[in-house]
Amino acid sequence: MNKIFAFTLVFCLCARAHAREQRSLPLSTSSSAAARNEAGRSFIRNYNPKEFGAAFNYWAIAQDQRGVMYFGNWNGVLEYDGVSWRLVSTPNRSGVRSLAVDASGRIYVGAVGDLGYLAPDSVGDLQFVSLLEAVQPENREFNEVWYSYATSHGVYFRTDKILLRWANGRMQAWRPRTAFSGLFVVRDRVYIQQWRVGLLELVGDSLQITRGGARFAHERLHVMLPYAGEKILLGTREEGLLTYDGASFQTLQSDPAAIEFLRENQLSHGAVLRDETFALATLRGGVAIIDRNGHLLQILDKAAGLQDHDVNFVFTDHQRVMWLAQGRGIARVEPDSPLAFYGEAAGIKDFVSSLIRHHGALYVATGLGVSYLPSGTTPVNSPYSSQSKHTPEFRPVAGITAQCWSLLAAGQSLLAATNDGVYQIVGERASFIKESVADSFFSMSLHRSKKDSNRVWVGLRDGLASLRYDSATLKWIDEGRISGIHEPIWSIVENNEGRLWLGTEAQGVLRVSFSHGNHGATRQGENQKVERFDSRHGLPKGWVGVYPTRARTLFTSDKGLFRFDGDTNRFFPDSTYGSMFADGSRDVEVVSEDQHGSVWLGSEEAAEINRALRQPDGSYLPESGSALSLAKTAIWAIYSDIAPADPRTNSAVWFGGPDGLLRYDSSIPRREALVYPALIRRVTILHEAAQDSVIFAG
Repeated sequence: MNKIFAFTLVFCLCARAHAREQRSLPLSTSSSAAARNEAGRSFIRNYNPKEFGAAFNYWAIAQDQRGVMYFGNWNGVLEYDGVSWRLVSTPNRSGVRSLAVDASGRIYVGAVGDLGYLAPDSVGDLQFVSLLEAVQPENREFNEVWYSYATSHGVYFRTDKILLRWANGRMQAWRPRTAFSGLFVVRDRVYIQQWRVGLLELVGDSLQITRGGARFAHERLHVMLPYAGEKILLGTREEGLLTYDGASFQTLQSDPAAIEFLRENQLSHGAVLRDETFALATLRGGVAIIDRNGHLLQILDKAAGLQDHDVNFVFTDHQRVMWLAQGRGIARVEPDSPLAFYGEAAGIKDFVSSLIRHHGALYVATGLGVSYLPSGTTPVNSPYSSQSKHTPEFRPVAGITAQCWSLLAAGQSLLAATNDGVYQIVGERASFIKESVADSFFSMSLHRSKKDSNRVWVGLRDGLASLRYDSATLKWIDEGRISGIHEPIWSIVENNEGRLWLGTEAQGVLRVSFSHGNHGATRQGENQKVERFDSRHGLPKGWVGVYPTRARTLFTSDKGLFRFDGDTNRFFPDSTYGSMFADGSRDVEVVSEDQHGSVWLGSEEAAEINRALRQPDGSYLPESGSALSLAKTAIWAIYSDIAPADPRTNSAVWFGGPDGLLRYDSSIPRREALVYPALIRRVTILHEAAQDSVIFAG
């Protein structure tokens, strides 16, 4: 019998158009952006249980030596290797409240009514191995195992009734005189709280009261973390933050706002972050980021992008990425990501379809009109800097409430194409250039003519029109439509000969050629020739967009990129920027070339951002391993923020889409990626006439 071996190899990721200024037009593009903070919120990737078919409610997080993540939830332990999810259930199908990893990489599990560890079976699939039989019979009656810690002297489990230590194949138990609360391990030393007694330390096999620890006989501790020197940082809900040097406890003179936040929102857990900062999780207000002096740096809550306000557990992985266990799922927070997000908290309350910087201000076309971030900005993405405590707010441009699809700087003018027609924006106010009476000028795209810089082409829902600025009257004139065009025009590109390529919604592309010396619209349509290209010419069916690069016009579609061959008048898949953009495996929604010659590609259905880096020989290399891979969001617009007079904004690229606004700052140093092994997760023997056999599932 013939056999086919199928290997699944998973590489873990987890650890893992600028127009020239014309004096005859009313506004000019400014390249300067000065003093206001443009920092967005921390980049957050939410994992909703619906994505991987798991339960809600998460209480614990751990990571093994390979970089694989583990999450304790209502159904068991959820394993995530950066690509796929697996659930490891306990025998009683109970929830998992705590996790720990020992020096060998073994995962220990605290469940409900059970405790144990994960071990591979005969084919490498992880299974739960109970240690309940190792617990003395009189100590087996417990419910939740809320705390698990692995130390050099054993693995500790704290149940609702007892403290247990697993070491050298033996389970040892300590019972409280009253009741235990909490369990903490700091620098390999074990601390536990006992009601009406105080804070205890396990010394050898004896629980001993710490110096001054009696003050916590009735005040519950929720956080104990390594602090400066040999000190320990402690967190309570009522007394706030304290430090302990082994001899006495001192109140940390914290920011009053931080103390009030922890008191009102119920401190639940904490973790040490980079640069001597701390993440303090709460059950009602998200996570507070503080520095070593207790100053509040940032709050990560629902307004900042979390799925909900409750955070049960906070964890930092091998790459210093923060993970949060929440009731509604899991969140991954990039501490020093070049990506920053702007959503409702920043005033971006709908989709983003176009962006442009004009007179130093950043203007954004949205589903609710146009918003802007005032000029005088200093782009900073660092989420934990003191400057980023408050997210900057975009302000609405007065006079526009319709959906806006395109923004264009035409010399001194800033134009906006909307459902209601075309507006001109001056500062924070807009006025009509051409109103769409009875939907007669429903505008979707704008392009400034290369042949006549006073002319702007307008892509309509049902055709193509021309607006021209008259420098004598200082007014815009409606030149009418190009006859014979009734398709919805979503994008416009002009080549050096003055020919226009028009991208449509579902009718392929159009090419408009003008008679020599004439590059405008006439009501009679005598000067132009309109050609149509569709699937008969090599294009895929459906929408097709057109975008300019220095080399040539690119054609985007739900089957990737295409190029036009003038000799055959046909279109062919374009692999210039990577084979994956030419094999039909992913859509490309929008393309933008930056000042360095690299090409950015945004997808809607694939929900991804890619960059093809220009090489010295003129070829392109698709970028891999960057933070962009985390931006799982549909992209409709890309804008390279070129500001030669201000190098602070020279490296920013903005992305818009249905979920809001992203900013990528390439000036932020790329975090050194740890080297993770390729993981063979499954080996299957495929039988032609029988059921397939899994021989490895590790």
